[in-house]
Amino acid sequence: MRETYGHEPSHMELYFEEYFEEILDNWDLMRKKEVRDWADDMNGRLDAVSDDISKLKKRKKKINSDFTMVEERIKNMEEKWKKERTT
Repeated sequence: MRETYGHEPSHMELYFEEYFEEILDNWDLMRKKEVRDWADDMNGRLDAVSDDISKLKKRKKKINSDFTMVEERIKNMEEKWKKERTT
């Protein structure tokens, strides 16, 4: 062990060496590479969600425009019917 540590390892160093994997599992901890992979995946998912939001906003704008056009047509038809009834 002296070769690994460069000195006589303490009880705590030996404990962590023996139980490190168990500690990671029990505390639900992750290694740096796992965190980087998770973060990269999360960035990809966030980009996809952002794209979806942009598409939905464009679609909402189109739907609102179509709805406004329908409302105007209804209003024009109602006005036309009113005029026809009064004449």
